[in-house]
Amino acid sequence: MKRKIIEKPEKIVGCVLLVVGLIVVIIPTYFGISIVFKGVSAIPKILETPVLSNATTSMNNATVLLPISGADLNEMIEKTFPAVNLGLFLALSVILISAGSVIMGKGVSLIKEIKLKAVKEAVKDIGEEIEVKEKEKTKKQENED
Repeated sequence: MKRKIIEKPEKIVGCVLLVVGLIVVIIPTYFGISIVFKGVSAIPKILETPVLSNATTSMNNATVLLPISGADLNEMIEKTFPAVNLGLFLALSVILISAGSVIMGKGVSLIKEIKLKAVKEAVKDIGEEIEVKEKEKTKKQENED
């Protein structure tokens, strides 16, 4: 009876970890699918799109004029930044999904250890019963002789 009371918190913690890990895996997966395949939600803005005022850059006290206008450069940045944000979102999703799988693995291992302990105890009890029955048989045979 006491063993079940001691093992029960491990099983509860294992189930909680399993559910938390599953949630951590499902949420980014759902958002990723809705963004990439369905187009339901907008790409999250992880980084803000920078706006350049002019197409010059400073190098060691010298100003260099870039061979592209500021408007063209801003247009290129505006077109490419959603892809950058999507890439960052997917990278964060991969990190969250792998973390969720590790959490789920820990929960399953806690639950599995309890089952293995129960099986080992059952096998041990069966082994003790067999030993007791064999001893009783040998005593009966000795008494008959």
